[in-house]
Amino acid sequence: MKAAFEAGRWCRAAPLGYCSVGTKNKGQPNIVPLESEACLMRKSFELVHAANDRPAQILRMITDMGLRSKKGKKLTLSTFLQTLRNPVYIGQMKSKKWGTRKGLHVRLVSDRVFYDVQLILKGKKPVAAPYQLNRPDFPLRGFLRCSECN
Repeated sequence: MKAAFEAGRWCRAAPLGYCSVGTKNKGQPNIVPLESEACLMRKSFELVHAANDRPAQILRMITDMGLRSKKGKKLTLSTFLQTLRNPVYIGQMKSKKWGTRKGLHVRLVSDRVFYDVQLILKGKKPVAAPYQLNRPDFPLRGFLRCSECN
């Protein structure tokens, strides 16, 4: 397994946006982009990079577009954030034992977009989505007052 990792081959189940191919050649990638999921993952990175919405809102939008887990279930917010932090989307593989290596597989996003998304997720880059005091969910906010507590 270490030799395969050092050669740049993916050694686990294919991540979201990729599918496994059963190739035996050492110089060929063993995961390739699955275009239906890959375009939604690219869109996820672009939406987070634009920083107009919070990740939870982006997850709702992407889920409505059809992104599901490999088992067909809706993604949770923690799984979505963990997926956005995975360096496989810039063509790298990460292992606790063996460090980080460049993979043979095709990248889905550019380095700049990926690292900007990491800064946004860490809270080091401000999100342009301001807090909305008047939301459509609460149309009477500011007009009604409680008679007991004012």
